[in-house]
Amino acid sequence: MNKEIIHLAVCVALFILLRYLFGVVPVEMLDFLLWPVSKLVGFCLNSPGRFVEGAGYVHEGLQIIIERSCAGGNFLLISFLMTSWFFIHEKALRSWLIIPGALLLSYLLTLLANVGRITGYLVLTGKEGIPLVMLIDKHSLHTFTGIVVYLVFLIFFYFILQKIVSNKKTVPHEEVA
Repeated sequence: MNKEIIHLAVCVALFILLRYLFGVVPVEMLDFLLWPVSKLVGFCLNSPGRFVEGAGYVHEGLQIIIERSCAGGNFLLISFLMTSWFFIHEKALRSWLIIPGALLLSYLLTLLANVGRITGYLVLTGKEGIPLVMLIDKHSLHTFTGIVVYLVFLIFFYFILQKIVSNKKTVPHEEVA
């Protein structure tokens, strides 16, 4: 129990430190999030992006800029806390693997969620547009799309982790003769 509290405290401290850093670093230092998302969006939507210093990745064909607010830093940190808590609570990983494992899985989830968020937003604001969506201003729609996509990704990711751990616990071990 004591070990769990220490691990959780370290994860929360890391969350606070990284949250502060995400707010003060220049956009160029968020390239570890922005570059792969830009590449994936470019691949999925056939739109090459180019980096503009101080702004982010511009996709002229899509008329978007993937910038600081699209980096997914907050989502990365929230999914890191959720994943860390899950690993600690379920004793799913050895203690020294909790932080790197949670960071890696959260990073990959963040990339997928951001591509989903951007793609979803572009679908909703496409040439035809969806009539009800056209009544909402683009900033509100961008925010709403992010909330829904991020929440759906977090919920599904939690259930996937739960399923993997429950399957691992129910698999019988073969006895060695």
